[in-house]
Amino acid sequence: MLEKRRTKQTSESPPPIRSSRRRCGNCSTKAKEIRTEWICSVYNIPLCLNKNKNCFSEYHNDYNPNN
Repeated sequence: MLEKRRTKQTSESPPPIRSSRRRCGNCSTKAKEIRTEWICSVYNIPLCLNKNKNCFSEYHNDYNPNN
């Protein structure tokens, strides 16, 4: 059963999908590796999405492909 998650998405934000655990593309570093099971369905980037950390929203609010 898929679990629904609330995110602070803008209308342009694509829905997250579950995948194998990969390093978060927003907050993971070589010194501190952070793994997540959520990826952006459009950009194929793993991003944290849980009640304590929401890199998914941070990434999509800060990312502007027109820059």
